[in-house]
This record gives sequence, C-alpha cells and structure tokens, in this order.
Amino acid sequence: MSQHWSDYWKQGYVTSFGSELQQNYQGELKAIWKTFATKLPANFKLLDLCTGNASLPLLIQDCLTEHDTHGQIVAVDLAKVKLDKTRHTNGNIAIELISEVNCEALPFESEAFDFCISQFGIEYSSILQTLSEIARVLKEKGQCLVVLHHIDSRILKTNRNIYQLINQAYVDSLLRNMSKLVVAMGEVRTHEDVIKIKQDKECEALRHQINKDIKSLVQTDESTAKESELMMYLGQFFTQGMFWPVSRKVEFIHFIEQEISSSKERLSELLKAAVDTQKLDSILCEARKLNLVVLKSEMVVEGEEPIAYKLCLKKDNADKNA
Repeated sequence: MSQHWSDYWKQGYVTSFGSELQQNYQGELKAIWKTFATKLPANFKLLDLCTGNASLPLLIQDCLTEHDTHGQIVAVDLAKVKLDKTRHTNGNIAIELISEVNCEALPFESEAFDFCISQFGIEYSSILQTLSEIARVLKEKGQCLVVLHHIDSRILKTNRNIYQLINQAYVDSLLRNMSKLVVAMGEVRTHEDVIKIKQDKECEALRHQINKDIKSLVQTDESTAKESELMMYLGQFFTQGMFWPVSRKVEFIHFIEQEISSSKERLSELLKAAVDTQKLDSILCEARKLNLVVLKSEMVVEGEEPIAYKLCLKKDNADKNA
C-alpha cells in the first residue's frame, strides 16, 4: 500500500487532499486541532499516526506559537515521508518524523505517550490492531483524538467521481492514441512541421480519435473532467509539449499513466476506508474492549455537510483491574 502514498507525499503535499489544500487543513478541521493544541499540558509527549508530511504536527505548533507550551511530537507513517523543516518554526515543539512505520505494530515501548492523534489515517489500517497498539503505547489516563473520513463527505463524493472517471475505458484509449500520435508525428521543431502533421492522414485520424475520447470523458462527467488533473496534463501536453523532443513526450505520457495508476490505488483505498455508522459502531465497540473509554463520538459538520467523524478516547484500566 505504501509506495503510491510515498509517491504522493514526495510531491510535497501537506494534506491528503492534494492541491485542494496546499497549505494545511482549514475550517472545522483546523478548529478541532486548535482546540486540542491549546489544552496540551507542559512537556507533553504526543504520537501522530499516519502523519503524511506532518500536517498535524505543523498545525499544532502553529496553534501554540503564542503559547509558552513545550512538548514533543513523534509522527509516523507507513510511506516514505519528509518534514519540510522551513515550516517547523516553533522551537518549543520538537517534531520527529519517522517513515515506514506500521501503525498496527508500533516500535515504541508501552505507555510511552501522553496523547495519540490521527487524521484521515487509521481507518486505512486494521482498526482492531491499531487500536490495540494505541492502547499499549498510551500512558494510563492518556488520551487519543482521531478524525476519520465520513462516507458522505464532500471529499468522498468528489473523489468517488474522480475514481469513476479515471477508470473509464476512454482514458486508456486516450493515452494509447497519444502514444501513437507522438510516434507518427516524429520530431516537431517548427510551425512548418505542424502544418505537415495536419496534412498527414494517420496523424489526423489519431487526433480525431483523441478528441473523441476527450469528448466522451467530458460527457461522462463534465464538472469532474474539467477539474481533474488529467485534463490539466492534456492541456500541458497539447500546448507546451508540442515542440518537446519525442523522448520527452514519451516520458510525459508515461508520467500521466503512472499518476493515474497511483490515483486509482489511493482513491480505491480511500473509498474502502471511509467510515459509515456501522463501521463507527464497530470501532467504538473494539475501543471499549481495549479499555479505551469513549469520551466523545460526533460528526464534524461544515456548511451543513458532514466532513468527518471525531472520536476522543481515554485509556482507563480501572475496570480491568477492579
């Protein structure tokens, strides 16, 4: 699972929402973590699971800029991730980012952390195993705050549409015909070459089929097609890319194919990971079995639409030892 996420985080995204949120989480999601951060005690030790490029640690340190709170955040992810050190601006908050750590088998001693957090991450894992590890590494009375993908959120609906679009047969046909067109055109260096290409029957037939594929995609879902990265890549190819060397055109098409393949995997996992009421009840049931007391379980709403579920848990072995 981790390679396509490693490729994704390598592009520099801070959140799992890609270009939609290039800086960090905003609105209600930001409010959740601001409230959490400002209540952190002095010298806290916190574990962030499925951190990506450390969006939550960076958000927490930003929220504490005007506070004199000191603490340590250890952030882990199964993928290869990297902390943008230029964004780590609060010297009171130590941030350690560790790649290739499975949240189902954490490499930390028991009762090592005061807090454990995660946003849009642990639902991708085996929840039972991850909750068990959270219960193990939390200190007694330690708390866990997690935000989970809501199955009916706008981001789920948007990405469900994108997933359906890029799985259309027209996409494969489009990329095949683009590859054929690159070969048929050969090197294009001058506008005279462009005129010759337009007079070439094979090139014109391929161009016609490409336009047909694009039209079919737009007709399938116009709004999603227009907003998709695929259309951005196509626009770049047929404007800036016309005078690229053949080798660079071939590399660019291969890049598009890889991006689509990676997107299919990531979006498929997202759709499977999203939480409905039945899955939420199962998570809460497993948490209680592990002596993780449910302090709060609620839906996060923004603009009258659900965007996530928020769970606050507390490790309490009192019942176990009674």
